[in-house]
Amino acid sequence: MARRGLRRERQQLAAHVAERPSAQEARGWLEALKLERIQVAEWPLEVATGGGQLFLNHPLLRGGFLDDVYECFVDFRLAQEVMKNVSEDVPSFTPLIAQRCVLSGWTSSAPAP
Repeated sequence: MARRGLRRERQQLAAHVAERPSAQEARGWLEALKLERIQVAEWPLEVATGGGQLFLNHPLLRGGFLDDVYECFVDFRLAQEVMKNVSEDVPSFTPLIAQRCVLSGWTSSAPAP
């Protein structure tokens, strides 16, 4: 996007990324539910992928990051062209690391009536 001067699209992507909840926000949700033994951890996860359709349809990237990128474009043809070019250049940005957040919490057992 930067190389092509797609300023609006880059701003849209930054806004999408900023909307993602943080690990601290997730912890707050579990605390609000009064869960016990809450654990919230962020772990890097290497996303192994090939180029082309392997990248564009990767199950860890679709429904998340890649869809956010597509949504940044008003011109669908331009989005397709940019993403095709990106998918053909996977070696230039691998290893690809995703930051994943893992949550857990326990609820206390309700007393028997």
